[in-house]
Amino acid sequence: MGVSHQFQFENCTDLPVVLLLEEDPEGLMKIGGADLRLGAEPFTDFCVQASAGAHTVRQGARPHQEFSLVPHVGRTHDMKSSTILWSAAFSRGPCQFQVFRKRITMAAGSTVNILPKHIDEPLSQMVSSDNLDHAIKALASQ
Repeated sequence: MGVSHQFQFENCTDLPVVLLLEEDPEGLMKIGGADLRLGAEPFTDFCVQASAGAHTVRQGARPHQEFSLVPHVGRTHDMKSSTILWSAAFSRGPCQFQVFRKRITMAAGSTVNILPKHIDEPLSQMVSSDNLDHAIKALASQ
C-alpha cells in the first residue's frame, strides 16, 4: 500500500457535475527503492550507510477516474500522484456534457470549487459522449 494524496472538490451549483481525474500525467511515478553504501574515509572508521526512499520509476499512467458530484456536495478523492490533471463538465442530460474545464493541473491538498459562474462559462463546449473521458478526447481531436 503506497502513499495517497488528497484532492478536494466542491460543487457549489444547482447542477450535477462530472469530474475526470488523470493521475500521474507524465506516466512516471516514483516507487520505493533502497541503497546500501559501504566505504571508508581517510583517517576515519569504516562506514556503512543504508537508506530507503523513492528511487526507481514506474512506467505508465494509472487509469483515469471519473465521478459525479450532485449539487451542493463536496468530495475528497485520494490519488497516488501528488499532481493530477482534472477536467469538469455539467451533466446536461444522458450523454450530454457541457465541458468547462479541460486538463487543469492540481497539486495535492488543493480544493476546486465549482461555482455558479462556471455555468455560463463562455468557452464551455457541449459534447455528446458516453462518458467525460471520451468527451475530452473528442474535443482534443477537433
